[in-house]
Amino acid sequence: MFDQLISEIYFHPNYQHKGDKNQFPLDIQVGVVLQRLANTVNYHQLECQFGISRGSINNFTNRFIDTMLDLYKYKIKWPTGEYLEKVTEGFKNKSKGNLENVIGAIDGSHIPIEKPDGEYAFRYINRKGYYSVILLGIVDHQGKFTYIYIGEPGSGA
Repeated sequence: MFDQLISEIYFHPNYQHKGDKNQFPLDIQVGVVLQRLANTVNYHQLECQFGISRGSINNFTNRFIDTMLDLYKYKIKWPTGEYLEKVTEGFKNKSKGNLENVIGAIDGSHIPIEKPDGEYAFRYINRKGYYSVILLGIVDHQGKFTYIYIGEPGSGA
């Protein structure tokens, strides 16, 4: 999946810095960003782990997020207009005013599957020891799905 992500963003204008010999390799930039987004690590920990400055980490993150929003704008849809107002007001009311500006609730689950054929079957074994694919869903304030994605291997490997 990582290699696929790199190949999808490699030619994006955000990553085309011709003549910049000090540019970090794309796989390093994306790896640092994914580490930052996937774990509860702070800048200092990332600086020490990768030997990269806070400013560079911030630049990597902004560039990556901008690229994802550009490349996947047809997949990533936020509520807009009247629906946006309805959703944020709905979450606010459900939480007695404690959740402001919430546009959706997200959760995921492992969907059990039969053992896949092939040499990569091990990738579908999740942390609980059974074969699965991952389901990700986002719902609005009424519990209606606004986004569903399914199919990644259960191990995340």
